[in-house]
Amino acid sequence: MRVLSFVTILIMFYSLTAGEKRAITFEDFFSMKRMGGIAVSPDGGEVAFSITVPNIEQNDFKTDIWIFNLDNNELKQFTTAEKSSSGPVWAPDGRWLYFNRSGQIWKQAVDGGKAVQVTDFAPGAGGAVFSKDGKRMLFVSHVYPDCQTEDCYKQKMEEAQNSPVKARLIDRLLYRHWNSWRDGKYSHVFMADADGGNIRDLTPGAYDTPPISLGSGSDYTFSPDGKEVCFVRNTDPIVAASTNNDLFIVTPADDKITRLTEGKGNDNHPAYSPDGRYIAYASMKRAGFEADRLRLMLYDRKNKTHKELTGEFNLSVYDFVWHPDSKTIYFKTPQRGFYNLYKVDVRSAKIETVLKHHYIGAFGFAGKNKLVLTIQTAAMPNELFLYDLQTEKLRQLTFINKELLSRLELPKLEEFWFTGAKGDRVQGFIIKPPFFDPDKKYPAVELIHGGPQGAWGDDFHYRWNYQMFAAPGYVVFMINFHGSKGYGQDFCDAVSKDWGGAPYEDILKGTEYVLNTYDFIDRERVGAAGASYGGF
Repeated sequence: MRVLSFVTILIMFYSLTAGEKRAITFEDFFSMKRMGGIAVSPDGGEVAFSITVPNIEQNDFKTDIWIFNLDNNELKQFTTAEKSSSGPVWAPDGRWLYFNRSGQIWKQAVDGGKAVQVTDFAPGAGGAVFSKDGKRMLFVSHVYPDCQTEDCYKQKMEEAQNSPVKARLIDRLLYRHWNSWRDGKYSHVFMADADGGNIRDLTPGAYDTPPISLGSGSDYTFSPDGKEVCFVRNTDPIVAASTNNDLFIVTPADDKITRLTEGKGNDNHPAYSPDGRYIAYASMKRAGFEADRLRLMLYDRKNKTHKELTGEFNLSVYDFVWHPDSKTIYFKTPQRGFYNLYKVDVRSAKIETVLKHHYIGAFGFAGKNKLVLTIQTAAMPNELFLYDLQTEKLRQLTFINKELLSRLELPKLEEFWFTGAKGDRVQGFIIKPPFFDPDKKYPAVELIHGGPQGAWGDDFHYRWNYQMFAAPGYVVFMINFHGSKGYGQDFCDAVSKDWGGAPYEDILKGTEYVLNTYDFIDRERVGAAGASYGGF
C-alpha cells in the first residue's frame, strides 16, 4: 500500500513538473529553429523550405531543406549533408530540387538519391531560376566586369589571393556595402543549361544585378516563353547616392538589352503573368528616397504601357505573386503591426482584403484555391500555414519549435493607441513579463526602432526580441512614432527633415500615456534601448 502511494505521489509530481513553464533564456532563444523561404512544387502538392538549426557549443548554424506534403501532412528532412543547403527551387517537371551549397548549385531527386553538383563555376553560383520548359536556368555570381571568360576570373581571383599586398586602392564609391568589401566585383546574372553547361553572362558591365541595395527577393526572371529575361539594376554613375533601380529586358538570342522603366525612383521585383501578357513590378516614384510608397505597377507587353494598380492604396506593396489565372495579383503590406494580405484585379484595379491581423512572410499558391504562407508572432517563430481561399480557413501545418515553446512562458503582444504629435492617433505595443502579477510593480524598458522608417510588429525578432527583454521581469513597450511604416505614406513622410520633432514628441507622449495607464509599472525604474535611429 505504501509502495502504491509512493508511486502515485511520483506520478503526480512529474505530471505537475512536466506542465511547469519558465521564462525564456538566451540558450532557449538561440536554440530556436529558423524557417527560411518556401518553394511550392509545380503540382501544388508539396512545399520545400529551409530550416536553420543553431549549435551553441560550436557558435554556428546548420541549414537543411525540408519538404512538407500537403496531401498527407508528412514533414521530412530532404538534405542531410555535412554542409548547409539552402534556397530550394523546384525543377519545372517536379522531379528535382535545386539548391545552394558550398558556393555552387546542386540538385537532388525528390523521390530519393544523392545530391549532385550542377555547377562548378569558379566565381561561384547561386539562386537558380528556371525557364518554363526546364532546359535553362539563371543564376547569380559575383565577378570582375572586365573579364569575359572563366579563365580570366580564375586568374584575377588567384592574383588577389596570392598577392602579398593586402591594402586596397579606393578611387570610387561604392567600395564597401555594410560588412562586405566590393574589391572590384559585381553581381551578374548568368544563363546556363539545366545541367550547368554553356554558361554565359547576360548582364555584362560594371553594374550589379540583382542591385546591391533596395532590390527585392526576385530581381531576375524568364518570360513564360523563355525568349527574354527581365532583370533589375542601377546604372547611375554613383550608386551609393542613388535609388534608381530600373527594369531591363535582355533577349538571349542576340544579347540585346533594353531599358523597360524610366523613372528615377526604385523599380524592382519583375514578375511575368503566367499567360505572358504582363509584367508586374514594384516602384517608388520619388528619386533618392528609399522609404517612398512601393506601388504595384503593371506593364502591358502587347500595348507597351505602364499603369499603377494601387493608386488608391496608401500603403506599400512589399511582396506579391500572380494568381495562376493571370487575372489577379496577391500582395502583402505592412499595416498596424502586421503584414496583411490583399489582392488586386489587374483590369479594374479593385483591391480586396484576403487575410488580416497576421505577420505574413513568404507566400505562394498551391493550386488555384490555396495559399501556403509563413506566419510568426511575438511568441512564435515562423511556421508554415495553409489558407483556403474558398472556405477562408487558416491552418497551421508545421510545429518545428513546438517542444521548446511548450516549456516557455511567452506573453502575447498587446496594442495601445494614444494621441501623438500633430493630433494623430499613434499605435504602440506592450508585453508584460512572464508570470505577470497585476498586484506587483515592475521596471520597464522602452524599445525605440531604427530606420527611421521601421516599425514594431507582432514578430519574433532575432535582434530586438521582446521576450528576451521581458524575461528578467521587465514590462516592455514600443511606439510606432511618426515615420513608421504601416500607417500611410503621409505618416511615414512626417519624419523627413524632422528627426527630433514629431517622432520625439510621440515618444514623450507615448511614454507618459503608458506610465499613466499601466499602474503596474514603476515610474522610477524606466529605461530605453535603441540602435541606429533608435539610438539617435
